[in-house]
Amino acid sequence: MGGGMGIFDRGDGVLDRPMFEHAARYYTQWAGAPTSVYDYGRSDRSNDVGCRPRFAAWDHEVGEDAVYVAWHTNAPSPARGTASYAYAPVASGTLEDFDGVPGSLELMAAIHQQLIDDIRKEWDPNWQDRGKRTAYFGEVNPNHNPEMPATLIEVAFHSTFDDAEALRDPRFRKIAARAIARGVAVYFARRDGLEPILPPSPPSALLMENAASRAGLRIAWQPPAEGADQYVVYLSSDGRSFAEGIVTQDHELIVPPGDNGSAVYARVASLNQAGESLPSRVVGAKATFHESASVLVIAEFDRIDGTMLLQDDLSAFDLGTIERGFIDHINDLSHVSRYGNAIATYGASFASADARAVARNDIRLADYQAIIWFTGENAAGDRLLGPVERTLLTDYLAGGGQLLLTGAELAWTFDNILADEFSSYFQSTFGVAFVADDANTYELINADGPLRGIAPLSFDDQGVGSYDANFADVIAPLSGGPVLGYPGVVDGVAAVYSDELRVFYFGFPIETINGADHRAELIGRVLNEFEIEVDIDPPIPGDSNNFDSAGGCGCAANPAHHSGRGMWVALFVLLVFLVNHPSSGSHRPVS
Repeated sequence: MGGGMGIFDRGDGVLDRPMFEHAARYYTQWAGAPTSVYDYGRSDRSNDVGCRPRFAAWDHEVGEDAVYVAWHTNAPSPARGTASYAYAPVASGTLEDFDGVPGSLELMAAIHQQLIDDIRKEWDPNWQDRGKRTAYFGEVNPNHNPEMPATLIEVAFHSTFDDAEALRDPRFRKIAARAIARGVAVYFARRDGLEPILPPSPPSALLMENAASRAGLRIAWQPPAEGADQYVVYLSSDGRSFAEGIVTQDHELIVPPGDNGSAVYARVASLNQAGESLPSRVVGAKATFHESASVLVIAEFDRIDGTMLLQDDLSAFDLGTIERGFIDHINDLSHVSRYGNAIATYGASFASADARAVARNDIRLADYQAIIWFTGENAAGDRLLGPVERTLLTDYLAGGGQLLLTGAELAWTFDNILADEFSSYFQSTFGVAFVADDANTYELINADGPLRGIAPLSFDDQGVGSYDANFADVIAPLSGGPVLGYPGVVDGVAAVYSDELRVFYFGFPIETINGADHRAELIGRVLNEFEIEVDIDPPIPGDSNNFDSAGGCGCAANPAHHSGRGMWVALFVLLVFLVNHPSSGSHRPVS
């Protein structure tokens, strides 16, 4: 799981970098391999090549199915494309020169073809197929590893600009990694005389809401295009750590509400005979005894590309500043939990949905007093407030709904990329005009309005589950007034609120606000302005099945009305309910 920091001194001191960044020669030593694995040759440099297959052989259990796949990138420029290799005792050979472990040619062929097919289908239809070859590469040499078929894949050319741009893009890396995994599956199936079955993609269009039967929380999703035999639903109390999954064949699952009215989060993976998909985005909900919660959180942040890589200054190692593809710091699809945890802090109830579920009309916006819609860093080319969603938002606001819309790049996209009619929609619906693409700061300052006096804020959270929102929009109010500004920026602001439109618009992503307490305070102030009642009395400890009295009143009137939601009204409704539904042996007595 990473292995901590460097511990080996090879004469120049211990390298103060994580062990997973160390060369294989040092990592295999750390992993407990004998010297015959990592110190068999004359130098660390040559040992680094051979220790990789030697470690695989040392770690391999006798009789266990195994293959060895080496992922490489190629040079020199200006060549492009993918080439694959098996072993031969020559520098550059043909398939007839092969002299490696039996099965290697078949393994190479399956992976190579899957790579070419998938890259051409999903990335570049003209991707170059450089063919299948043999060579005396140490990683596929049977003298190092005689126990399993082996192939070395030169995925692309790191020294050719277009290939390098692909290699640094997480989308390309995912395509290539998945293709290699699929190729391995195809190899084993063909070897055993079976029809290849590939693992499915994750389900999509997730939502999580109160179950109509009020028996718990309903999680629903759409199946992947490839189809799946079953699904596994993983539950969490914080949106970060998940319990063992619940397997179902349906496209929805009812789960109990959280203990003492706490939030529950979920993600779903698809299953078939070939295995399990990657997980979906995270959704969550906090129960209320009404059919709908107070707040609906809508997630529309899907972007993962090469422009979002993280800067890492490695000039101390003569590497300059490089870009890192750490997905959990770019977009790990967990951001609903940051909103849910903040809402739950104030006792309010919430549901959540992927924007795709909204576009499918799988969830009714009108059922909720307020909507929080976050777009993260989605921009041109990404899925971003499509025509169906725009119509639904217009109808929702016209019916008296309330909206908090937050995200970097959204105003810029509407002003610069989409057609004039969309820009007009943006201004009239949200009461905001675009000013500039980048605030050049992560700091926020107070302005007048509902957020007056809020604690100083910054949106530079670098923890797991956050990301670098480095192009926050500068905006100006067309309706209402500013509620947050950027220090040093005089020709625009960071956030606007229009009481007339009942819309908060933030030009930065709230999920990147530094500190969970600050995120909660900001969202709590918004909920207060929206007159959403919260349950200030904690639920009875230990009563996990009673969510009539759990946190999250959820008892507000139709969202078209923004008054008369006081606690006295809630108490009156509760008293009427108790009078007409006296307790019996099947209900917890009410004190």
